[in-house]
Amino acid sequence: MDGMWGDSNRVNGLELPKLLISLLNNNLWVHPGDDILGRVIPWCRDPFVFLDREMMIQESKQCSSIDLFFRSASSKESKQRVPPLPWIDTDLAVMIGCNKHLGDDVGICLDYRTDSLDPCVVASYWPEKSSFDDYDKFGHFWREVTPTFSEFAKILNLQ
Repeated sequence: MDGMWGDSNRVNGLELPKLLISLLNNNLWVHPGDDILGRVIPWCRDPFVFLDREMMIQESKQCSSIDLFFRSASSKESKQRVPPLPWIDTDLAVMIGCNKHLGDDVGICLDYRTDSLDPCVVASYWPEKSSFDDYDKFGHFWREVTPTFSEFAKILNLQ
């Protein structure tokens, strides 16, 4: 495949959606602004940055382990299917956005459990009130933003 990465349009072993590759190659993968993104992901109060391909690789690798607090698990490591959202399967996810401020620990991912060509977009967040006593309400949660990356790009007027 032609493009700035030659044949390597994969991150975490997963083929990036053709639309995302095109946006990246044409310098159109640009954060639309906190106000607009905040309307698309209203449950997350923390600002995001969009990642370039190298940062997608780096951030996706950092999130590739089992972490109960962040509701992330590896189906390859555990040899079991990862529960659905609010959990993320790190083997079937690519981080495309992350927190702007160090320590916010939020992300936007492509979740390939739904579709290998046009995966859904999910974003993480911290619940308003967390209690160490109630594990189901404590920690990090993942939630669907759009059912496909194409829809995400369209809503943000990136196409």
